[in-house]
Amino acid sequence: MSQLARTLALAALAALTSAVAFAQAEDPPPPRNVRHAEVTYVDFVTQDVTASVERPEGDMIVERKPAVFHSMIPLRRDFNEEMDASVTAVR
Repeated sequence: MSQLARTLALAALAALTSAVAFAQAEDPPPPRNVRHAEVTYVDFVTQDVTASVERPEGDMIVERKPAVFHSMIPLRRDFNEEMDASVTAVR
């Protein structure tokens, strides 16, 4: 490849990459001006509405078990070591 062709190819590559770098983002679309009615009236007089109440089968259990909390403080059953120490201190 000749020096001129190589220079032209390099210049074209530089022009293309710089064009991408200077690309501008599109302007965001203008916000839509949507106005909703403050109050909406629905007329059910002309409509037949059929409904039923569906409940789970069975009875609801109202009684619940109380929570069980175990003591986080270990209780001592005897004080043998302290009694032995006090007897030795008295002697």
